[in-house]
Amino acid sequence: NWLEENSTIAMNLDIPPRMKMKGKFDECLELSYKNYKYFEKNQIGKTKFLNVLHGYDINSFKVWYNKVKGMDFQGWAIGDVANFKQKITSLAVLLDGNEHKKSNNLYIHFLGCSKLSDFFIFTTLQNELNKIGCNIQILSDSSSPTNMMRFGGFAHQPNFKNETIDSLHIPHRTIFEEKMAINSKLPKLIPADYYLELFLSLLLMSFWFLFFSTQNW
Repeated sequence: NWLEENSTIAMNLDIPPRMKMKGKFDECLELSYKNYKYFEKNQIGKTKFLNVLHGYDINSFKVWYNKVKGMDFQGWAIGDVANFKQKITSLAVLLDGNEHKKSNNLYIHFLGCSKLSDFFIFTTLQNELNKIGCNIQILSDSSSPTNMMRFGGFAHQPNFKNETIDSLHIPHRTIFEEKMAINSKLPKLIPADYYLELFLSLLLMSFWFLFFSTQNW
């Protein structure tokens, strides 16, 4: 209900066979399957739900896919695949199942991708799907840039050498107050920071000009 009230596209409630559930692939698959069936039965059509595919290699991806395929959803999400080989393997399983030919499938979403090369791969995949007249849209997400903020990180530019996003650590305000002189300036990271400083300086000058003009009058 919460997903249908707050989202237009959402994933089924899957149980990833990783982290605390590592080594419990069959258990995760059975729990996820029950959730998927519940979502399929109770959806009202307000949200486009995506089936979720998990696995480690070609065999495990096929086992998961064959268990959960054929449900009435609007696409697929591929769960947290760690490397290029797993991404291509998971996609190959979907293509082998002709998921790209089914009219109800509108999206293929790769969960949790942060390497810059991933997005070049996804763009290439999208172009190839477009060439064959497929209506599927390739999607992805990454929480890394926003999670940096929790620890004082500021993501500011891509680093193509390391395939990551460069970040600058900015300590909490209280640390600045303790260690920085009152006239110290914060670091400038992007061009807008320079314009912001100029704008604030002009605003301050205008304020003082107005103040003294009023006093003289």
